[in-house]
Amino acid sequence: MHITYFSEPAIYFENFVKNSLHGSISQSFYWGKLQETVAARGKFWAFAVEEKNEIIGTCVLIKHKIGKKSCYLYAHRGPVLEHKFDDVTNKVFDLIIAECDKIALVEKALFLRIDPAWHFEDFDERSHAQAIESFQRFFHKKDFIPAHAQYQPLSTLQLDLTKSLDELRKEIRTMGKRNLKKAEESGLDIIFTTDSSGNELRELDRLNLVTSKRDNFYTHNIDY
Repeated sequence: MHITYFSEPAIYFENFVKNSLHGSISQSFYWGKLQETVAARGKFWAFAVEEKNEIIGTCVLIKHKIGKKSCYLYAHRGPVLEHKFDDVTNKVFDLIIAECDKIALVEKALFLRIDPAWHFEDFDERSHAQAIESFQRFFHKKDFIPAHAQYQPLSTLQLDLTKSLDELRKEIRTMGKRNLKKAEESGLDIIFTTDSSGNELRELDRLNLVTSKRDNFYTHNIDY
């Protein structure tokens, strides 16, 4: 096993992230390039663990500035591994973290934060409670501690758009059906636009800011 760094987008790097069980846009090279443009970031590293000319693990690591001199390193939804946990993926994970530690020493980072999109059941399929316990035990052995807050959702909802509209309506819960009916009766429309300088995007930005203040969550401005 060896580490390969990427200074330019690579199809086989992106395909690995895309096809992985744990893949996320936040672990693509392009996400790193976007974060590089943010004043509070400014630097990222994309590297992979390779064996026999095949990628078996990747990590996009982003520098987050704290004040003028301090920083921490964050792998948004990373690292990404090839498949469910076994002895091989465990070694790949250790190799990735060791590489992150090297970068942290050079950058004088205060800490390393990771937030992989792993499934609890990857660690223990007997029950959800046992899976969470095994998940937490794994990171404790690696000298990680729980973060003070979650930056990424612990669970997500997926909607199967291959189903018909009638099928989807039947599967919606009662409260959801009420909200849907209310929206239809209010005459709400969905508008699609590709004009990045149009009024629709400005209105979306305004609503986004209003919602973030009301519900107390952080959001980026329209430039981002």
